[in-house]
Amino acid sequence: MAVEHDLIEQLIAEHLQLTQRAEQAMLNGHPLECENCLNQAEQIWQYLEAVEIEQGHS
Repeated sequence: MAVEHDLIEQLIAEHLQLTQRAEQAMLNGHPLECENCLNQAEQIWQYLEAVEIEQGHS
């Protein structure tokens, strides 16, 4: 499964946005929103790791 480079870059950017939103939510006193953002970010990270392993670090 070859994953488009653009898709990977998009997912990395989305991961960054989610972690920033999580931080902002925590600072604003919204722990559930923070946890939700972190969970989504974790799912993206796991997907990216799986793609990297599958592509043999190419």
